[in-house]
Amino acid sequence: MTKLSAVLIITAFLITDCEAQQTKESGKQKPKWSDVKLTRRANDHIMIQYGYDGWITSPDTLNPTGFHRHLNAYAMFDILFKTDPRWSVAIGAGVGSHKMNFENTAIDIVNRNGKGVATFNDASKVDHFKKSQVNAVWLEAPIELRYLFNPMNSNKSWKIAVGAKVGTAIAGYVKNKDFVNASGQSLYGSKYQMKEKSKLYYNNTRLAATLRFGYGNFTAYGAYQLTPFFKEGSGPQINVWSAGLCISAL
Repeated sequence: MTKLSAVLIITAFLITDCEAQQTKESGKQKPKWSDVKLTRRANDHIMIQYGYDGWITSPDTLNPTGFHRHLNAYAMFDILFKTDPRWSVAIGAGVGSHKMNFENTAIDIVNRNGKGVATFNDASKVDHFKKSQVNAVWLEAPIELRYLFNPMNSNKSWKIAVGAKVGTAIAGYVKNKDFVNASGQSLYGSKYQMKEKSKLYYNNTRLAATLRFGYGNFTAYGAYQLTPFFKEGSGPQINVWSAGLCISAL
């Protein structure tokens, strides 16, 4: 509740500050927004998001490396407030992804070891895959409360959106590359790969809080997954956070 309150306070401050700045720069009185009627307008009906992912409270046995990333795509339906077109609620559907990279780590998500949990172990002293990647894909339904500072020209306006998204896992797998010995020498060539597909330990439901702020077709955004990445008792208790750039259109 404390984190949510902080987000709402920051959102209210940004709206008030930017609105005051725009009024000061224009030197005009604020319009009576209840009299403004907008039947059609561009307002982020298509959103493409790309950025960095991280794991919170991850165990010490992990050896993360490189750029952990995601790519999300959503189609949104924007519903205007009749009394004030600066405000709207948007709902939609799309696909979200998640990729975490590791080195010298033995990852088991298919219960090869019979322990009944997902495991991540340092494998640098035995034969192992040099690089591994944990992947997940969700079918998601985002919802946003949006505010446009200039709804009559949304492509040239500051904007802010607070929301959430709920998703269901549709794919999960680990991609391993380059099997090496304890000395780091490749045994089958650097292009050798092995992929293991399984959602056995993945949490099938994802619920995340979201925040976007930016100008025109470009916004910076962040997300925090409220539900753990793995099912309770099926692996390390990890929550995913994301930050990146959103490109919107239509």
